[in-house]
Amino acid sequence: MPRFNENITEMPLKHSKYVYKLRQEYNGKKYTILYERLLMNIMFLDEESIKIYDEFKAPLTMKDVAKEVGGDEVESLIKTLTNQYFLVPVYDNEQWKVDEIVSNSHVPKVGVSYLVVTRICNLRCKYCFLSYSKENRTTMSIATAKNSIDQIMEATIESGVMNQKIILYGGEPFAAQRTVLFTVEYIRQKEKELKERKRLSRDVKVKIAIISNGTLIDEYIARFCKVNNVTMSISIDGSKELHDRNRVYVNGRGTYDDALRGLKLLQQEGIEVTASTTVTKSNVDSLEEVTEHLVSLGFSKIGYNILMAENIADPEIKQLSEKTATALLGVYEKYRNRNILIHPVVKQIKSLYYKNFQWSDCAACSAQLTISPEGKMGVCQAFVNDTNQFRYSVTENSNLFSIVEESPLFKEWRKRSPINMDKCMECEAIAICGGGCPYNAYYSTGSIWNIDYMFCSYAKSIVKWGLRDIFQRVMQREGANSIA
Repeated sequence: MPRFNENITEMPLKHSKYVYKLRQEYNGKKYTILYERLLMNIMFLDEESIKIYDEFKAPLTMKDVAKEVGGDEVESLIKTLTNQYFLVPVYDNEQWKVDEIVSNSHVPKVGVSYLVVTRICNLRCKYCFLSYSKENRTTMSIATAKNSIDQIMEATIESGVMNQKIILYGGEPFAAQRTVLFTVEYIRQKEKELKERKRLSRDVKVKIAIISNGTLIDEYIARFCKVNNVTMSISIDGSKELHDRNRVYVNGRGTYDDALRGLKLLQQEGIEVTASTTVTKSNVDSLEEVTEHLVSLGFSKIGYNILMAENIADPEIKQLSEKTATALLGVYEKYRNRNILIHPVVKQIKSLYYKNFQWSDCAACSAQLTISPEGKMGVCQAFVNDTNQFRYSVTENSNLFSIVEESPLFKEWRKRSPINMDKCMECEAIAICGGGCPYNAYYSTGSIWNIDYMFCSYAKSIVKWGLRDIFQRVMQREGANSIA
């Protein structure tokens, strides 16, 4: 990060093109929040100070402004604005800010692996993005599962990651119970073997997660997951009435009671279970009640999934997105001091508070691979029916790490970040949104490189709320003209 060596009293300065302004009041006084949206620096200026900052709309030197306004405090303010890069030299095109983010990205190669163990699902959720047919009911064979795990573990060793998360996905994974049970046991067997042979460091953690609708879980499965240290994500959309509007069996019957039975069996075994809840038009106005219900069921982690745009008409996207943001922020604010994690809000808020630029919102754009039931590898599980995306065969002789490292498909996905998307460069949420969902962008616009409009409005609402929240906290502690 450059420090300008010139004497800044003589150096013409201008506004950084990456500054976002937000007006705010505190104790009856007006302030302006300045937010440098790439470096994520934040300052709060009172009315007199913002006038001084606004003097630099046209390039001026500090000496010029000091002559007009005067005072040591003015010089100190201008130096601070320059040190925080709200003011930059007139010759600076600020490309170094972009270059610094790209160079510091350190994108891991293989940290998350999805195994789509079956295309079969016993539900027909009305908003599901995967299509099911009687003709395509493929389940991953034991041989394919074994070979996939062998290759994933080799890729883990080659990439040097310290945490590998293997997620079993569907369809409904437990519709292929034999494959699931074998795969989980084989992962643990392979992990133990590699650590004993010292090919895999004992410090490496291999996590297994299963994403399920919960309806096929019985006592045996619950105990099996406990013994093998498997975490679970169960899809529950709120109360029985809300859940059963969309999450139904093939015959149209609601699934809440069966999902709840599966959840209780897992909880009785002490298994970590996350709620996976889809935000739709039917429950967006009831998210506080939905959250209260989920907390009453014993959930301490709740993952809210923002509905994909292909399921709703375009004019409704922005409205639903903004309503979702408002509702989720209300829920987050209510529960943030009660050890209840509300995703994805907590991820974006932490990014803002800790000045951590989010390269991507999705692991598929950084550290993920997915293997289909047929043994084909691609990046994102949502594209599992797309043969162009799932083009690499996983065989005994495959080198998954090499494919992830060198193939054009994986390289393209790793580049997908808002910092590499021209449309995002003027957005106040560029540092926290991670570009939203590539699948949603693709099915809305035909390219993963376009904006995920559903997530875009949501992220803008989050950054405004977060900046105001930081402002309130800092002002209570320190007062005006502070650096957050």
